[in-house]
Amino acid sequence: MLLTANRCVDALTSETWRIAAAKRGSATAGILPRAVLLNYSSLHAELVVAMAIIALLVSIAYPSYRVFVLRSHRAEATMALVDVAKRMERYFATNLVYTNDFVALGLGGEPYITDNGHYSIRVRDNGGGGGACPIAICFELEAAPIGPQADDTECALFQLNSSRERGALDDDDNQNDSCW
Repeated sequence: MLLTANRCVDALTSETWRIAAAKRGSATAGILPRAVLLNYSSLHAELVVAMAIIALLVSIAYPSYRVFVLRSHRAEATMALVDVAKRMERYFATNLVYTNDFVALGLGGEPYITDNGHYSIRVRDNGGGGGACPIAICFELEAAPIGPQADDTECALFQLNSSRERGALDDDDNQNDSCW
């Protein structure tokens, strides 16, 4: 019964619209039918509600996604440090000294930027050879995040040395063993 009544209202509204348009001398001119206006308003409200729901979901999901992406890029730092350490050992086997010359290692200049551009790798300065670990007999490598990866405050600096000791520091220079 309700469906039939709605059809009658739509038909009357549509007929009223046609009469008004005919009086003006145009079949397309005039006021839109009531049914069209009601459908537009309800569609508009539904779109606003849908957009609000999407905005809420994005505001909840994006921070979690960003943390996931930062954590996934950490593997790039660890793999690059191991690769540079292997190259340093290969160089040492041939020349009986380590080098801080990344060109001699086949990596380009210092600092070495990882393939995806998320980390900058350098040989740590050890006081010009007079420190505890002169470059001739040992090395210490550091990988620091660059670009958007610099937002990773949990693992702000990865470290690896010639004794295979590895570590990571957060933004406050506290040791963080979960990074490796």
